[in-house]
Amino acid sequence: MIESILTSGSDEQNITENEFGKYLYQMERRNPELVSWVGRLCLRDWLNGHICISFDELLKDPVVAEKATGDSAILQELLLNSDIVGIPGDLSPLIVEDQNLYLHRYWSYEQELAEWLSRKSEKTRSELSEYIKHVNTKFEEQGTVNWQKVAVKLSLIKDLVIISGGPGTGKTYTVSKIIEVLAETSSEDLSIALAAPTGKAAQRLNDSLADQNNTIEIPEAVTLHKLLGARGDSGTFRFNSGNKLPHDILIVDEASMLDITMWIFMIRALKDDAKLVLLGDKNQLASVEAGSILGDICFESENSFSNAIQKSLNEDISVSSGKPAINDCIVHLTKSYRFDENSGIQKLADAINSGDEEKVLELLKSDDHPEIRYLEGNAEDMNTLIEEFVVNPFLSHDSDVHSHSHQILCALRKGPFGVEHINDLAEKQLKRKLGIPSSQVWFSRRPIIVSRNNSVLKIRNGETGIALEEKETGFQIFLDNAQTPPISVSRLQNFEPAYAITVHKSQGSEYENVAVLLSNVQNRVLTKELLYTSVTRARQNILVISSDNIIKTTVRENIKRNSGLRSKIWQG
Repeated sequence: MIESILTSGSDEQNITENEFGKYLYQMERRNPELVSWVGRLCLRDWLNGHICISFDELLKDPVVAEKATGDSAILQELLLNSDIVGIPGDLSPLIVEDQNLYLHRYWSYEQELAEWLSRKSEKTRSELSEYIKHVNTKFEEQGTVNWQKVAVKLSLIKDLVIISGGPGTGKTYTVSKIIEVLAETSSEDLSIALAAPTGKAAQRLNDSLADQNNTIEIPEAVTLHKLLGARGDSGTFRFNSGNKLPHDILIVDEASMLDITMWIFMIRALKDDAKLVLLGDKNQLASVEAGSILGDICFESENSFSNAIQKSLNEDISVSSGKPAINDCIVHLTKSYRFDENSGIQKLADAINSGDEEKVLELLKSDDHPEIRYLEGNAEDMNTLIEEFVVNPFLSHDSDVHSHSHQILCALRKGPFGVEHINDLAEKQLKRKLGIPSSQVWFSRRPIIVSRNNSVLKIRNGETGIALEEKETGFQIFLDNAQTPPISVSRLQNFEPAYAITVHKSQGSEYENVAVLLSNVQNRVLTKELLYTSVTRARQNILVISSDNIIKTTVRENIKRNSGLRSKIWQG
């Protein structure tokens, strides 16, 4: 039975799973049907963003349930009696640990990361604690605990600092002060590197830091891949465990986008005494690839510190007891400097975060917050959407730069609410308005998004830009990432229009006005994290297109990423 299923895949993911299952089937002598099948399920879950698959999840599968008679103890015994399933420390293709089944590589990555976080978080630098009071001069008193100031103080005494906060909570301002204070208190010149997972996020970090009126020179942020010296698409890097980065401090923005593999590449390349500062929003969407690392790291942190760290910080903050050292490395920024207490966008984001579906719908339908609008998404609404978010902004903006005033975000790629359909509608409607023949592909200021990494052109999936016509060279793509030179359209192979982009690809970006399209039917990708990420891309106005029922189920659903990292970090 299993052999017939293993050869029935039709799409690319199924083919990958099936080939892996057949490989395990050939290796296993004692129980090939069960072991190859659970291995296939384990790979499937990894491809869907999980680091491991739990026994409970395995037993929901009818094949596994039948073989193990629905009992996790029997399942574990069957697996551990096989030739190719082992326990931590074994060199087996599959590893069982704490009622979870892992592919060996990702168990190894998770273990390495957990051990590194434990070691890094335990170290405290007492030699710089004398400068703590100096930080007070950098901030005005505000009557309550200033968590930005706490984060800057923490950066003096800890070599691992994680700063989590929503949009507008001042993460970039905090980083500028961290750089300033560390530079002022160091007895020698510090080598500081700034990075982000994508070129778009790196450029936004550069732009934000340029607005801070810094008193010292701030290094330019680059992609983490570029910083580590990515060797094409080989998955290898110039800087690694045998050739460390030269920097004393690494600051990484949009850390929620980092999957477990990039975490491993990053920590292996750091010098043992280097300081790592991470910025992100733990409530945002998890990384596209495996893991929800920032969420796991920040899981039980609550702006409290051990007695020793609290005394060093000299702030009126809560003291925690019995928590692991990682808790002393995490600060949550809670004050919004972008939105006031009456902001509808802020209230909507908070309601989504708390899972309050009734409050979310109330805010969407309320007349009290004109910056929030809500539509059901019929054909007339779609035409209005294209007119308002594509045609009118295009006609009113004649600069040769990419306008980020309006952006449509979609939860899905396919279907009437999907990226492909909305982009097709938008392009047709815009061409009619501009009098451009439908057969003409390129025209000035056509927005595009790169859809696949290209090591030759040195561009990455998710980078955006516009087409501009040059007299001598014809149409060229000018990417938002200012570090990339213009690219002839004839050389750009993997791209699509960017009138609408997926919510995942909007991470690391902000727009003045955002329209978010969820779906007209239920879909497993619709989660409160996706809706929260969509809403918090908007600086001024948000339009949500969906239905009451879809909104309710979306707000109720959380992203579930299976891993053992959370328990390893927080429970030892």
